[in-house]
Amino acid sequence: MTDPENYPVPVLAFYGKSNSGKTKLVADLIAELSDRGARVMSVKGHLHELELDKPSEDSWHHQKAGAQTSVLATPGGWLAAHQTDERVTLDELVEEAVRRGCDALIVEGFMDAAVPKIEVTQENRDSLDVGVLADGVIAQIKRSTAQKRM
Repeated sequence: MTDPENYPVPVLAFYGKSNSGKTKLVADLIAELSDRGARVMSVKGHLHELELDKPSEDSWHHQKAGAQTSVLATPGGWLAAHQTDERVTLDELVEEAVRRGCDALIVEGFMDAAVPKIEVTQENRDSLDVGVLADGVIAQIKRSTAQKRM
């Protein structure tokens, strides 16, 4: 694995329990960086099977038929689902961000990645390790219910 300090783009990961406000915080950060002219690639780590589209849609049938990569193309952009036998690595995602000309990679999830991380917790809940910053964790943020609303 590449040393994250040598990645050609900055990578920052956010993690925390479900409903802690991670997505809102990440979306706000992406909006701020984008407003400042940065090109941001975002990644949401997901533990479930990848589905490109809803069942019965054509692209869903392509994926279920065995297409290794299936693309949903629209006039405003495109979305690709690439099937692999193993979880994509952070190194591969960094390579993709560089290939696409991105200035930063913001990751939600990938708690075990060796990159700077921010733990997000609910205001009324304990953090995963209260008062202890785990390896790579640069900050803990407690979000209130009001802050989490999208």
